[in-house]
Amino acid sequence: MTDLMATVSGLDGDPQDGLELIASEVAEKPANAALLNTDCWYRGLFNVALEDAMDLCTRAVERASYAAPPLDSRALVRFRLGMLDEALADLDAALEVAPHLAPSMYLRGIVRLTAGDDGGEMDIAKALSISPRLARFYEKHGIVPPATN
Repeated sequence: MTDLMATVSGLDGDPQDGLELIASEVAEKPANAALLNTDCWYRGLFNVALEDAMDLCTRAVERASYAAPPLDSRALVRFRLGMLDEALADLDAALEVAPHLAPSMYLRGIVRLTAGDDGGEMDIAKALSISPRLARFYEKHGIVPPATN
């Protein structure tokens, strides 16, 4: 429920308030992989408090019994930080575990295109064939394919 309330705050223009809601839950359960992943994902999605996100993102990956979601979340934070090679490595690892995870495939396409790899277009097309609303979802958060010449 907290992640939903935090997301509403973020979408309503107050991502800091949402972050504080999540942070209070993480403080109560600092080893909870799901809460750590929620915090990591929220930071990446709303592009907030990235300066100290990597530690909690990595703890989420290390503690998860199913690594694909936290790898995807950490990749998003790494992408926001301009760490394209590391983001791509996380997305490749997530897709190795869950090959049809459309959000990871879509984000990998964005990362690849941003890094100058035109193969990212295939990732985006495949992801959109699975989940056509992904482009609109990510666009709302400022994550769009780079303009091509």
